[in-house]
Amino acid sequence: MDTPFGDPEDSRINFEVANRSFQQITLHVTWGGKRVRLGSVSGTRTSEFVIPWRQSEEIQVEIDVLAGPRLGPDCITRTIIANPGDHIYLEITNQLLRDPGCYPVGGANRPG
Repeated sequence: MDTPFGDPEDSRINFEVANRSFQQITLHVTWGGKRVRLGSVSGTRTSEFVIPWRQSEEIQVEIDVLAGPRLGPDCITRTIIANPGDHIYLEITNQLLRDPGCYPVGGANRPG
């Protein structure tokens, strides 16, 4: 149904997370000094998450490994610009910390 107030789907961001590792992970989105928990994804599963989103913002996704052997310290993705209505796909591999797009949280090479 069309309304003069816009489509409600345009006021959110959709995340699809494919966890190709065997460990459970928890994800948080950070932007503008805020940090919001997306949720958890069990090993070898794919999950979808939705958060309300009203304007273009730079975001990063924090990845925390919860179960099984640690893959190393927690990491954060490079900065991306997220707009209302975006669909963001994130794939977590067994080689998470060797991925050039994953930076240790608090590390010297943390992206801005």
